[in-house]
Amino acid sequence: MIQDFGPFKGTSVKDEWTATNIVLTNGVRIISLSRGQKMRGLRHREYRPDYGVADDVESNDSVRTKEQRDKTMEWWSSEFMPAMDKEYGRVVLVGNNLHNDSLMSKQKKIIEKTGIGIYRRYPIVQNGEILWKERYNEEDLKRLRAVSSSRYYQREYELKLIPADGQVIKKVSYYTELPKIKALSLGVDLAISEKETADFTSANALARGIDNNFYNLKNIAGRWGFNTTLEQVHGLYEWLQKAFFVLGFPHHWSLLRTFLTTQSLAPLSSKEVFSA
Repeated sequence: MIQDFGPFKGTSVKDEWTATNIVLTNGVRIISLSRGQKMRGLRHREYRPDYGVADDVESNDSVRTKEQRDKTMEWWSSEFMPAMDKEYGRVVLVGNNLHNDSLMSKQKKIIEKTGIGIYRRYPIVQNGEILWKERYNEEDLKRLRAVSSSRYYQREYELKLIPADGQVIKKVSYYTELPKIKALSLGVDLAISEKETADFTSANALARGIDNNFYNLKNIAGRWGFNTTLEQVHGLYEWLQKAFFVLGFPHHWSLLRTFLTTQSLAPLSSKEVFSA
């Protein structure tokens, strides 16, 4: 590269050259930042960044919860993208698809929907052919499969979207019509707090069809105090003609039990699944 483009680093002590910020002899500045860092307003002289590469900005931990996934998406849409030059800016997002609600998944869906951008997928083997022949051969892949867990190999080398360990629902499909329903259920996970750092109280109404598939009917979630929680749960209960409750967090159960009893809903113990 030096032979083709000349020296990159100047000889003056005034030249900027650090681990995260360098200025080449041709005047180009290269900056390295971490996910979550402030980027809006970046300038080199009068110029905004015109080329951005986001490489592996997500990890298994960062996609574990919706709150973390939303935080990454918020950084991408409010910091990374607005920092780029509006006329000449180009962006490359590189990484593995770790979750169907990850940043990578969302950008893929946007490209497919709008046609703006290019999506490319390069698994280690495609159409029976090893794509990186200079690095891997058949024996190398056999050794990788032998020393790696199946989940790791499929995710990192085959680029498959692998559900997390313990994930109950591994695949979600969308429906346009409901089949004949044989059971309705209502699940409630209580937190009862309005603090911004608190977990959400959530409630989900499901239907089980005669095909034994479960259909999501309606779900609500929020950081609510006790009275609002009662109103939300009771409102969702009334939305269903018949319901099964599965309630967690027993320390809130006695309060909700009292409320439900006054509404003639006759709850049972917190460990039981019951029909009202």
